[in-house]
Formats: sequence, C-alpha cells, structure tokens
Amino acid sequence: MHFALLAALLLGAPARGETLDGLLARVTQAYGGKKPIARWQAVRETGTLESPRGVAKTVRLFAAPDRLRVEIHYPGGGGEVRLLAGPHAWRDGEMVQGPPRDAMLLQAARLDLPGLLLRNPARLVDLGVILVDGKSLRGIGVPLDGNLQLAVGVDPNTGLILHSEGQIPSPGGPVRFATTYQDFRPVKGVLFAFRESNFASGQLTGRTRLETIELLDAAPPGAFAP
Repeated sequence: MHFALLAALLLGAPARGETLDGLLARVTQAYGGKKPIARWQAVRETGTLESPRGVAKTVRLFAAPDRLRVEIHYPGGGGEVRLLAGPHAWRDGEMVQGPPRDAMLLQAARLDLPGLLLRNPARLVDLGVILVDGKSLRGIGVPLDGNLQLAVGVDPNTGLILHSEGQIPSPGGPVRFATTYQDFRPVKGVLFAFRESNFASGQLTGRTRLETIELLDAAPPGAFAP
C-alpha cells in the first residue's frame, strides 16, 4: 500500500502553515513531553470490549516496538489470546501469518502512539489535511514492517491523535482498519485515550473502554510467548 493511495482514500490535501516538525512538537507537548513518553518500556491496559459477540473483559500488554499480548474473555466462556513477538504471531496458541499477523502488527503500532512517531521522525510522511467524519485533521504516514503503513490523524488545535488507519491485503481484497480515540487522561504524566472505537472497512467491530493503564519498567517474563 502506498501513502498516496491512503491519503486519497482519506481525502488528503496539501497542508498549509505548520510544518510536520512543528506538528510533532505539539503532539509531544500534548501527550506529556518527550522524556515522559520515552520513559516507559511497556504498558498494560485492562478494560471491557463491546463487540457483536457481547461484552468481554480484555487485557492488553504492549512493549515497543513489536511485542503484543491481547486477552479477551467473555463471561459465559470463550474468547481468545493473540500474541505478537516481532516476526512471529500466534492466535490461541497456533502460529499465524499473513493478514492475521498483519492485523496484530497494526494493533501494536496503534498502542505505541505517539511514541511510534517520536522514534521515527525521519521516516514520517506528511499527508496534509485529511477529512475524517467531517473533521479536518493533519495526516501523518508511518511506515511499518512488512510493507504495512499506518496513517494517523491529529487534531490541529489540540495536538491529540484522534484517528488512525491502516490497510492490509486479504484474499477478498484489502481491508481497512481504523480506530478513533476519546476520553484522554494522564497516567504518570503521559496522556492516554481510555476509549476506542474500532472499524473494519467502515463497519464498527467493537468499542473498548479501559479501566486501568499501567506503565511498566519491563514486560513480565514470557508474556509474549505461546
């Protein structure tokens, strides 16, 4: 996927005025500053996931740049465990590749915002002004491993990331995954979104409401192994 295509899908237009460097500086300030953002090594988030299957408890563990553990547990039983450890990924203990692994890589990148932007300033692409749900945002393109791309939508007034979107290939054609972010609160001096809405090809797939976010010095041993 090329950023030109993604920008076109998001109705991208050239930005005027503020440079990408200036925008990144405001994003950094909005989320608490460069040192606090870079200080934490892993994050554990717990909350509830509302999806067509019902309401489930979820625990998400992330360690930069590409370590992810997602647990989903439904009250009546059932759920799943997703694991990503760099080039390897598992779903309920079975190794997966292709679109399932790409989807986890995109989720890990979303959990890494805004740190992902700050660690890769030279690789970022200015997508200009993008239109999301009738709101004009500043678009930033982030290259990921595996030829994947993530587009981030920043509120030009607050510097907050309100939207992210990526696209992965699949047998039935490319699938666009999007997330919107709400309810921003500080955790140890760093701002996090406590509510997310997730979409696949424009259809709502779930809403996550986080109850706790913990910044960790390191992830628990073996957390990303099946």
